Amino acid sequence: MALTVDIRYGVIFGKLDASDWIDSEADLTDEEEAIYEKAVRLRKDLNEIPELEAALKRASVDIEAAEISLGLENEDEYVMECQGCIPLDPDEVNGLVADRDPHTLAFFGLSEMSDEELDAWDAHDVDMPTVSEFDPDFEPHSPFDEGWSLNVEYVNPNEDEDLSQEEAIAILKELFQSADGDYSEVEDFIDRCEYNYTGNDDDDDESLEDLAVRIADELGITDFNQ
Repeated sequence: MALTVDIRYGVIFGKLDASDWIDSEADLTDEEEAIYEKAVRLRKDLNEIPELEAALKRASVDIEAAEISLGLENEDEYVMECQGCIPLDPDEVNGLVADRDPHTLAFFGLSEMSDEELDAWDAHDVDMPTVSEFDPDFEPHSPFDEGWSLNVEYVNPNEDEDLSQEEAIAILKELFQSADGDYSEVEDFIDRCEYNYTGNDDDDDESLEDLAVRIADELGITDFNQ
């Protein structure tokens, strides 16, 4: 079963108008799950992993649909306009009737009326249909296509968590053993996690960089230079 992970999103409605962060979830494929779990273990920023972007895009589709449904439920005027749920303007309908627009006459059952009857007919006396009900060519569209924007990102589980010496040793050994002479992953790990490294109570002065040098020595790696 694919892994479900924590994400969050925010909706920007316009200038100086945005929601707070809203908690949500994203489903990962088996391949994405492996990438995700490795990135979490190495304390990488999940939002900078290209292979995990597709899962956010999939989640964004569901989030957009949910936000549109919520907007309709709350009778948000802009969402209703985009979805064609706004009632027709009676004055516009009266103008179409005055012009003897065939579709308007047929829609309201006025085709057989005389000119005198049509001149007396008033759309304000009739319950107005919505735009989508009246206009056969209307195409509902998303407010996110015209004005709104959506920010979706992963919640990094280890962002503010301490890194113990035991965990750091295990990760450094893994990175050194797969480095094949390229220690950029080791260096990136040190840069990312130095601040969170708690060290060893018996040696408070040993930094994460010092620990990496010590692990390299223990593994017989002689070309790792910090």
